Amino acid sequence: MANDAIPGKAHMAEPGTEEQVPDPAEVVRRVVACFNAGEFDPSLFAADVVDHVAPPGTPPGPAGWRHKWESMRAAFSDLRSTIEETVVSGDLVCNRHTVRGTHTGDFMGVPGTGRTFEVLALDMLRVRDGQIVEHWAVNDLLSLVAQLGLELPGPGSD
Repeated sequence: MANDAIPGKAHMAEPGTEEQVPDPAEVVRRVVACFNAGEFDPSLFAADVVDHVAPPGTPPGPAGWRHKWESMRAAFSDLRSTIEETVVSGDLVCNRHTVRGTHTGDFMGVPGTGRTFEVLALDMLRVRDGQIVEHWAVNDLLSLVAQLGLELPGPGSD
């Protein structure tokens, strides 16, 4: 029987062989590579994946990831993430990375300015059976807003 494995997804092993489950750090590297290429591979995300930092109104599961990526790509067409350091503990992968891009489309209600940015970020992802199941992040939004020349709304503004 042929093994029809999907790259990046765990599969059943042939009799007499060991099951191959990708290393959690490799799964996260695949996710970042897809992000940088502007592609979305739903097989890298569990059906019930939870993104603890998803913007309000984001759909649950992989559809939410796709929505978030497409929204970010619409605002920053050349968006890229460079992993600077990775720390792995069991099924948790933490990346310190630099995110760069050019503001080419609507972001926070502001049309593209053509300005570039570079910010630091931290992501922590839980990986099980070759798929992302949870995500947390800390992003330097203040630095991003300042580099784009945008102003944050003050208290009581609509």
